[in-house]
Amino acid sequence: MGDKENSFLSEVTSQIKSKEAKAFVDKELRMHIKQIKVRLLKKGLKETEAEDKAVKQMGNPFQLGRDLNKLHRPKIDWVMFGLLLLAFGFGFLPLFVMGEGYDSNSFIANKVIQVLFGIGVAVSVMLFDYKNLEKWGMYFYSIGCSILACLTFFPSIAVNGYSYLIIATIPVNGFCALPFFFLGWAGIFNHKGLKGWQFISLLLFSLLLFCRSNQSIVQMMMYIMMVFVMLWWSVLGRKQVRWITSISVSLLSLFIIQFLLTEKEYQLGRLMDFWHPEGSDTGFIYFKIKEVLANAKWFGASKTVSITSEHADFAFISIVNGYGYMIGIVIIIILVSFLWRMGKILNLVQVQDSYAKLLVIGGIVLYLIPVAYNLGMILGLLPIISIYLPFVSYGNLPLLLHSISIGVMLSIYRRKDLQSKTI
Repeated sequence: MGDKENSFLSEVTSQIKSKEAKAFVDKELRMHIKQIKVRLLKKGLKETEAEDKAVKQMGNPFQLGRDLNKLHRPKIDWVMFGLLLLAFGFGFLPLFVMGEGYDSNSFIANKVIQVLFGIGVAVSVMLFDYKNLEKWGMYFYSIGCSILACLTFFPSIAVNGYSYLIIATIPVNGFCALPFFFLGWAGIFNHKGLKGWQFISLLLFSLLLFCRSNQSIVQMMMYIMMVFVMLWWSVLGRKQVRWITSISVSLLSLFIIQFLLTEKEYQLGRLMDFWHPEGSDTGFIYFKIKEVLANAKWFGASKTVSITSEHADFAFISIVNGYGYMIGIVIIIILVSFLWRMGKILNLVQVQDSYAKLLVIGGIVLYLIPVAYNLGMILGLLPIISIYLPFVSYGNLPLLLHSISIGVMLSIYRRKDLQSKTI
């Protein structure tokens, strides 16, 4: 490699501010110079002459560097970030209209901490190069399994039959494992060498831990859907994916039957209440929701209706009851806009960056399931279960999961112009 080439590249990269962009541009320009040199050498030029001409053909290094600095400058998806801030802001609304018996000031103070923590996590993940995570796929999967194993064998407390670990006063459950499985499976699925038996073994082992650790059906539902959607977006051949799916579905059917047989009686009762709410002890919640929706105004507060988990699972109902249908519609628009923006990022990803596509599609699934189910549950289309509304409902662990997934998407968008393509 000649001195002229190194000197030229040094002058070009001196005009580029981003370290990541410097490395990318240096690599791309070396490739272009090499291609030009090969053509010139074939024409009979000497090595030094070919290098000199190849460097001259690249143009003025300082002007080229300034142009490339503009082209490859890391970017922030302000639309996604703005949606995140709006969703966090609307998450405070249920806390201002909480019924008697709640210390709203305490909830608001905790919510402020949660929001600041969520923003910090999203920004930190955004600044980190997502491509460096791919090689750690199996390690992330192992961490997720380790969390579930600790919940299985060393639970600190049980709340409503679900196991929790208490780490420095912070409760930890299966939601803390989901971000690691999300990153883990993206790395695992991006390797063509993955065998069918390996996938089935990894999936069944993790599901066994979910069942043994007494985690909610919501977490298992999100996990299973994420894994199978990512499987179909993986680099594996379509024929291999089809037979893996057919075998896995058969085995999963046995798991579902076992899960239903061991599910808590009151939880199965909740599912039955969906069909016959008038004849059950807990079916009153369906009538409470109908009452709120029937009495809600377009603007402003309506008749106060007390409802359980008004700051968590039923945060949306609390907002409609306290502020009117229009605010509820605005929140739905914001939540749907998240999906639209995620889809835009998915389309922006270069075809060859299959790892980024897996991360985006996994994040979409993890976001879509709770949004669709929570709103469907409130509209009476689905049975009532304990499921949150992302960014709006009160809670630490779901917020951590979605802050990480949004941060990953922001990281992908930030580096969308650092893909290997023609400069």
